Amino acid sequence: MKLDVEYRQEEIDDYAKIKVIKKEFCCEELKKAWGNNFIGLADYENKELVRNKETVSINIYKCSQYPEGAVWDDTRIQFCPFCGKEIEVNVKTISKEQLKKEKYEEQQIRVKEIEDEMKRQQERLDEIKNNLRKEREKIL
Repeated sequence: MKLDVEYRQEEIDDYAKIKVIKKEFCCEELKKAWGNNFIGLADYENKELVRNKETVSINIYKCSQYPEGAVWDDTRIQFCPFCGKEIEVNVKTISKEQLKKEKYEEQQIRVKEIEDEMKRQQERLDEIKNNLRKEREKIL
């Protein structure tokens, strides 16, 4: 399995956010296990958060049932448990500055979308006013 992730230096309660960019499964069984949340990135309860870049890993999740509730354990794996191929995780660090730039660009896109929508609404309003004016002239 090959996995490309971004290690995004957003600080969320001593964690950094990770984002999967690309997944290539080595076998169909691993793909099914991933889809069914038996295998995944980071730990089961915080799938998008890691404490540091070195803890980005693929883990097998195991749930143990107790009278008090369930406990999730995650075990780091380096080879596919189904076909035996090595698991490769490529981590690209995204700095806080890059994140700020991304957020700014996203905000600019959103502002442009809102401005375009406002322009369309204004055009529609002008059209309605024009139609009302024409109807009024017909009546008078």
